[in-house]
Amino acid sequence: MATPVSQETKTDLKDSKPQAAKVPLLWRQLWIAGLLTGVVWCLVIFAPFSWVIYLAGVIPIGGGIYLGRKIQGRALVHGVIFSLIASVTALLIGSVLVFGFNAKPGLNDPNQPVPSQQGNFLTVAMMIAMTLLPFPAYGTVMARRGQERTQAMRDEMASRGGQLERPGRVVSIEDLESLTLPKFGSWVAQLFRSNNFKLKNYKFDKDVIDLYLERNESTELWLVRCTISESLKPGQVQELYQDLRDNPEWHKGVIVTPLKVQEGARKSAKARPNVEVLDGETLLEMNG
Repeated sequence: MATPVSQETKTDLKDSKPQAAKVPLLWRQLWIAGLLTGVVWCLVIFAPFSWVIYLAGVIPIGGGIYLGRKIQGRALVHGVIFSLIASVTALLIGSVLVFGFNAKPGLNDPNQPVPSQQGNFLTVAMMIAMTLLPFPAYGTVMARRGQERTQAMRDEMASRGGQLERPGRVVSIEDLESLTLPKFGSWVAQLFRSNNFKLKNYKFDKDVIDLYLERNESTELWLVRCTISESLKPGQVQELYQDLRDNPEWHKGVIVTPLKVQEGARKSAKARPNVEVLDGETLLEMNG
């Protein structure tokens, strides 16, 4: 009989759960990226070329991409702080250049009257608001999301133990027998997909690949085990049958091999209604 747990104990257990560590802000990278972006942006804006307006947007995004690849989290917070540092830096430098050295932004139209210092400063401030405020944060968030997607793919591949590979064209039993295990598993997955199955997941395990498939008409779950061992043995059939017993959600198990199947393995499969073995010749017939 289970021992009741008091409300006080439940509260203690709840409070004792470990909390996820908060990702610290990388202030060093923030200052480096913000200051450099502000300085380079000003150099571009005050260059005597009108086409630099295009670089005015590229530079902040580039800085954001650099920062986004360095951080481990809190991308939006990093991006906003980065934008503010870069904007303030550019505003200070721009003020000194405009009011101290009477510098003019290179994007001004030379055919128009020369703006006053206040006009030049307003031009710089407007460009800062249009580029340095939104673009660094955007670049940081997008780069971080890209990093997270890449890491998720790597984690998923690691959990599967490998990756399926494109097999190329298979028209004969010799082509089938020459496939490596990742290519054979991919070919089998495509074969079952063409026969109204949907691949839900797969996993490499020692010298086999387990394909987890769902049958479209009945939503039945099938476990298809791919192997390229020299010949299919009765013990492998028994192992698959045991896996099905341990996981009753799977309706049927199939072992596929491009090679021959031992007679003992066929008899072992026939004695179990939810297990089937398929050799290379049968697979090619299924493929049409």
